Amino acid sequence: MRLCPSGAEGASYAILTTFGNIALVVANSLGNVICKLWNVSNTALRDGDVSGLWKLSLTTSIIPLVPLVLLFLLPRDKKEQLELGKSQVRSKLGGAIFLSVLALSLGYCITHSVVELVSIYSTHPIVPEPTGFRPKVPVHHHWA
Repeated sequence: MRLCPSGAEGASYAILTTFGNIALVVANSLGNVICKLWNVSNTALRDGDVSGLWKLSLTTSIIPLVPLVLLFLLPRDKKEQLELGKSQVRSKLGGAIFLSVLALSLGYCITHSVVELVSIYSTHPIVPEPTGFRPKVPVHHHWA
């Protein structure tokens, strides 16, 4: 079975890689939100509060099953795939959904990164650290 049209291998790989990378960032952020929502921090677990642990375990067990619901969208066999490849009918809705998910995910990733950077640098401004190096000879600049 061919996974993409001839000549579009690079574009297909780029699209899959882009979605994979965006998915990692979004999954990490959602995981952090869920961990804060159900309080499964090390402190809570050390204190014996495991009330959020079963919710997190159940959620992480169900999420990998979600793509199974979308299997009906794949071609049933090689014949159906070849017919789809020869067909000139294209789904504008599918393209719109694809571009919307891509734009929203990229927007989320960029916004999340900027917010994180601002929060880090607002609490810890960049100040040059003293290195301990002190020249023994005074430095005289020619322009002074």
